[in-house]
Amino acid sequence: MNEDKYLPTFSPNEINKIVADFHSTIHNDQMYALSNLKNVAKFFGPDRTLTEILPWVLNKNHPLSFKAAFRVAQSLAFMLDLVGGPEKFNNLLAFFNYMFGNEHEAVRIETAKSLTKICTKIPQSLLVAHLYPFVRYLVDQNSPLDVVGAFLICNTIDLFPDNEFHIFCQVLLMICQKITTVDQSQSNNIKVFVIISTELHKIITLPRFNINITFELIKLLATSTNERILIPIPSSLAAIHQNIEFCNYIFTQIFNANLQSVKVIISLLENVDVIYQIHPHKEFLILVLNSCSKNPDSKVRVILAKKLPFFSKIFPTEVQSIVSLYIKDPEILVRETIAASISEIELNQKQNISELAKDKNPKVRVATLECICKSGNCYELLTPLLTDTIALCNWRTKKSISQILVSLAKNISSNQFFTDYRTIINALLVDGVKEVRVAAEELLIELKNSYGEKLMMTRVLPIIKKNAKHPDYKIRQESIHLILKLGFERDCMDVILAGAKDPVPNVRMVLARELPERFNAILNKLKNDQDPDVAMLAKRNNS
Repeated sequence: MNEDKYLPTFSPNEINKIVADFHSTIHNDQMYALSNLKNVAKFFGPDRTLTEILPWVLNKNHPLSFKAAFRVAQSLAFMLDLVGGPEKFNNLLAFFNYMFGNEHEAVRIETAKSLTKICTKIPQSLLVAHLYPFVRYLVDQNSPLDVVGAFLICNTIDLFPDNEFHIFCQVLLMICQKITTVDQSQSNNIKVFVIISTELHKIITLPRFNINITFELIKLLATSTNERILIPIPSSLAAIHQNIEFCNYIFTQIFNANLQSVKVIISLLENVDVIYQIHPHKEFLILVLNSCSKNPDSKVRVILAKKLPFFSKIFPTEVQSIVSLYIKDPEILVRETIAASISEIELNQKQNISELAKDKNPKVRVATLECICKSGNCYELLTPLLTDTIALCNWRTKKSISQILVSLAKNISSNQFFTDYRTIINALLVDGVKEVRVAAEELLIELKNSYGEKLMMTRVLPIIKKNAKHPDYKIRQESIHLILKLGFERDCMDVILAGAKDPVPNVRMVLARELPERFNAILNKLKNDQDPDVAMLAKRNNS
């Protein structure tokens, strides 16, 4: 997409005002001016942009505030074509270098992001000639430029030919080796490690990346005790599609050393199934399972509850013990999550579902109902559980029950469905909350699609016709609306005629608005209705 055609155009006077406001002391004026840096560059052309505009914006005598510098850092990503294209890349690097000297880390990183975007447009020969020595220079500097250098290597390494690519791989390794020999707790060293750890999972999937360097990098990163460094490591190990022994060592080292770090443990748990498929080490797996199952932090137990279907295929006995424990966990989310997982854990399903069915929490009840529908077990518990849930729970829970019934209808015969759940459907249709009734109506439309019109007429239509005589006019109104939506109006003429004479205008209004034109006689009567809104809708419908 050509972005230039979307740039607004300015008069010369407006452009001059914008240029003057690049260093305005009025914040909003300066922000507006800097947001139009691309427009100014387009107006002045490549040569003047390089020699006048960018030097004026990045003027040491007029240092930019944090927000202003951040805005400029973002704009630099779009400046390559506006300064003359790839052949001017080296000239543009000087301005990037200036921005890398900004005191704010966020500005430096945003500048680095802009540079990586530009690099994708640069021929490889120019990258080798200009970017390669520039990045090497940054890496060799002290804080904070080495952080930027590490970021640029991680995000541009695949753009280089083999020679520079492999040199940068070694540079990454040397950076990590250097940091491990000094104080790792220093703020800048942590930042470098975090950059490499965060980006590593993308780099190691590159075909040219040396697997031995991968192992060495991960080993060095794993020596840290900082959770920001350790959290990304599991996803990196999951990306290594080779069965190597050191994974068990690395994971055990990280896990044993950081049992108190919830974020690190969660990161391990979230990746453990993928890693096990690639590196099947049962010793480590049982360590994770046993250590996490009794973790005092509920967030860890929730993640483990999600992963129990995976663990159950390898350690069924241990998992059943954990399931029994989690069914009675004091945290609602743990119980809800285990209820959602039970359908995928084949061992002792009926026993587990029976225990969950005793839970009084609405969310756990709904998860248990969904579990029964998915697993096909304990259908005998479904009707009493549904009935109790509808009686005890709030309207949001009751609304979700309609979706559960849709799933259930796909798994059992129509005869069994209507025999067992007809009363529940009716309870939802006449509920005091409109959202619940609407969900029930949507359920009936789904059932018509699944079971067909004939069955709906014999099993459902009698319920709707009865509700059309309900004392609450809202129920009568919605029953008529449902009859029309299901297309049963010819079989419910008694209901239609009664609705046209209903004492409440809102009921008559449904017919005036929705009754098909072929019912001319009824619509003509409604055109003369004493309520002006009903009459207007009938005329509009039958015009």
